[in-house]
Amino acid sequence: MALLLHLFCVDQGYGQFLIEGQVLSLPNEKPIAFANIGVMNSSLGTISEFDGSFSFHIGSAHVHDTVIFSALGYASVSVPVQDMVSNPKINVYLKEETYTLSEIVVCEDRIKPRQYVAGNGKYQGGSLYADTVNAGSAMALLITNRSLRGKTRFDYPSYVPEAQVLIINNTFDQFRLRARIMDVDISTGQPMPGEDLLNESVVVQSSIYRDWLTVDLSPYRIRVEQDFFLVFEWILEKKDRQILHQQYASFKRKYPGKLSTQYSKVNGKSVSFENYQGNFYFGTSFGITLDGSLIKAHTCYYRLNSLGRWYRAPSVLAARVTLSNQVDNKALVPESKRTIPSDVNQLLSHYRTYFEPPDEESLPTGNKKHCTRFDKLKYDPVEIRVLRDQNNLHFDAISQSIYPYELTLSFSTLHNLTPIVPMKKFVVGKGRNRMLTLSVVFKDLDNYHYELAVQRRMGDPSWEPKLQYTYRVPVQAYKPLNIAPTASDTTVAYSDRFFLGANDTLFAMRNGTITHASGTAKQLNQIDSTSIVEVLHNDGTVMIYGGNQISAATLEVGKEVLVGEVLGVCEAQGELEVSLYLLKPDALLREVSIYYYIDSTKSLQYIDLQKDVVIRYPKKVLN
Repeated sequence: MALLLHLFCVDQGYGQFLIEGQVLSLPNEKPIAFANIGVMNSSLGTISEFDGSFSFHIGSAHVHDTVIFSALGYASVSVPVQDMVSNPKINVYLKEETYTLSEIVVCEDRIKPRQYVAGNGKYQGGSLYADTVNAGSAMALLITNRSLRGKTRFDYPSYVPEAQVLIINNTFDQFRLRARIMDVDISTGQPMPGEDLLNESVVVQSSIYRDWLTVDLSPYRIRVEQDFFLVFEWILEKKDRQILHQQYASFKRKYPGKLSTQYSKVNGKSVSFENYQGNFYFGTSFGITLDGSLIKAHTCYYRLNSLGRWYRAPSVLAARVTLSNQVDNKALVPESKRTIPSDVNQLLSHYRTYFEPPDEESLPTGNKKHCTRFDKLKYDPVEIRVLRDQNNLHFDAISQSIYPYELTLSFSTLHNLTPIVPMKKFVVGKGRNRMLTLSVVFKDLDNYHYELAVQRRMGDPSWEPKLQYTYRVPVQAYKPLNIAPTASDTTVAYSDRFFLGANDTLFAMRNGTITHASGTAKQLNQIDSTSIVEVLHNDGTVMIYGGNQISAATLEVGKEVLVGEVLGVCEAQGELEVSLYLLKPDALLREVSIYYYIDSTKSLQYIDLQKDVVIRYPKKVLN
C-alpha cells in the first residue's frame, strides 16, 4: 500500500514579516477556533489555533495583497497586508451571522423514507497534504446523483444527514477534521469547489487508527439542489505540523531509496506526486484510490492551505455521503389547513414521526467486527404528541422503551408562537415526557402554525462508559471457577462462558436496570432474542446473560437490580454465557471486555481466568 505525501517546506528567511494575533467573535469577544486565514488562491494560508491565536509569515511578494479572515457562521474580514506589517500584533473581530433555517418540505402523504450512499468507497493507499507553516489543507470530492454507468441514482432536492471519510492511517493520539459541503463553481469551465453550503464549522475529533470516520450532519438540515463537493479539511495546529514534518524528514534521510516521484494522468495531463513505500506512516492520512477508471469517473481536488487554490488531485478520495429524501428519515404530516384541535387529549397523529429502515441496497456494506444492531424496528418507540391547553401548545414525547432517547426538535417555521426555539435537544425516558411549551402571541388570531422535524438517537449523551469497571463473577464465590475452554474457532461469539451444575445460582454482576427478562413479553429493544436477562448500567453498557438450562427469577422489566442479586437458577447441568456491550448512537452496539473482580488486589479478563481461581468478595457483595 502506498502513501501519497505532499510536504512542503516554507522559507522564513529574508523578506518575511511575522504577523501574530487572535481571532475573536463579536459581540461577545470569544476566541474562534480553526478560523481560515490567508490570501485567496495563493500559497499563503493557515488556521487559528484552538484558542483563536494565529501567527504566520508574510513575504514581500504579498505586500500589496489582502489577508482574508473567515469562519463558518461569521462574516469575513479583509485586512490589507500593509496595515498588518505596520501593526504586526492585532486582534481580528468577526461578526456572527444569522442564517435562516433550511425549509423543510412537509407533505400530506406518507412518502416512504429513502436513503442513498454516493461517493467513492474504494481505496488503494493513503494521502496527506501538509507543510511546515501553512494549514487548512483539504481534499474535495464531487458528489453527483449519477452512477458510474450514468444512471440517475437519486433525485434532487435531497438532504445530507451524514458524511464519511476513510482514515487509512493515524499516528496522533487525537486528531481533528472539518467537514464542509460546497457548491460547484463552473466559472472556469471545469467543476470546482465553490461557496460553502454549510454555514457552521463542523469539526470532529477522533482517535481511530484505521476506519471510516462518520460525521453527523443531521442537525444542520443541509438541503442540496444539485451536484456538490464533499470536503474534508485537516485541522493541524502548529505543534502538529512541526512534529509531522520532523518525522517525515527523518524518514527521508534514513530511507532515501523508498521515495520516488511518480505521475498520474488527470484530464490528459501528467500530475506528479511523491510516493513513499514502506510501513512507516505518520500523521492522519485519508484513503485514496489510484485506479485509472475511477480517476476518470470521479472529480477530486486538493488545496495546500486555507483559501488556497484548488488543484486537480492525482487520486480519488475515499469518502461518501448519505442522502435522504426526507429530514432525518422521518415523515412529518402537517395538520390540514394548519389549525390546532382544541381537545386537550387529542393526539395529533399527523405530526407523529415513524421509522422505516432504508432499502438494504442503499446502506453502507457490512458492519464492523464486534458490532451488532438491534432488530429492525417495525415502528418508532418514541412518538410525539402535541396538546392544546387554552393558548399553549405542549410537546410531549411518549416512549415505550426502557432505554433513554435523545430527541432533537427542529422548527423551520414558528408563526405567532413564542418562544422562538429553532432547535433544542431533550433526553426522554420510558413513559410521558413534557419537553417544550409554546404560547400563542396574539390570542385573537387563528393563523399560527409551525413546521417541525424530529431526530431521535438511542442513548443518553451524558453517559461516560467505564470500560475498566470490575464486575462480580456471575457464579458462586469462594469455590473454584468452572469455566468453559476458550474456543479456537474465531467465528464463535465473543461471550464469556461458565459451566453450571444443577441448582447453581446466577447472580447480577453490577447494579443496573432490567431491560429484558425471559418469561416476560419481548421488549422493544431486546438485544439478544435468546437472552435470559439483560441489564442496562448507568454508564451506557449492557450486560447480556444467556445460556441453557437456566430459568430466570421473577424479575420485572424496568426495575433496579443490585450486584449479587439472584437473576436465575440452573435447573440441570448447563452453560452460562455473559457478554458486555457498549450502547452507541443509532442502536449500534460494540462488544467490550469484562474485567472480573478476583480480590481487593486483582481483576482479570476472561481469557486470563483459571479453573482453580477462587473469588473472594467483600461482605457487601456476598449473598
